[in-house]
Amino acid sequence: MLKFFKNFRSSDKFMDRLSLEMGVDRRLFKTALTELGINFSDLEKEFEQRAVHERESGFSDDVIMQRACMGIISYARLGASQLIVKFGEQPEIESFMFAMIDYQEAHIDVVDDPEAYRRERMY
Repeated sequence: MLKFFKNFRSSDKFMDRLSLEMGVDRRLFKTALTELGINFSDLEKEFEQRAVHERESGFSDDVIMQRACMGIISYARLGASQLIVKFGEQPEIESFMFAMIDYQEAHIDVVDDPEAYRRERMY
């Protein structure tokens, strides 16, 4: 198993790592995903399976984590939208949404051109 996963003692810590990577509040991130009924344990298992394949393809751990964040961020935004409907507009939720949008815009190239990251890593 990758040494990358040794620090993940639980799904909760994995979710903390994703929220840290995106720069968003971990409690709000988890709440938004819970609002959609997403199981953190299943999400972590899926990530581990993908990460093994991506690692074999030559991706670095940072790029693998960024790709995981890009995969889950739309669900977190949807969950946050449901929180807004449920509780009304709150400054914390609004800043959470803006932080996720900023992360998406800054890392869209990870999804669009992953080959560029492989080429960079080779030199």
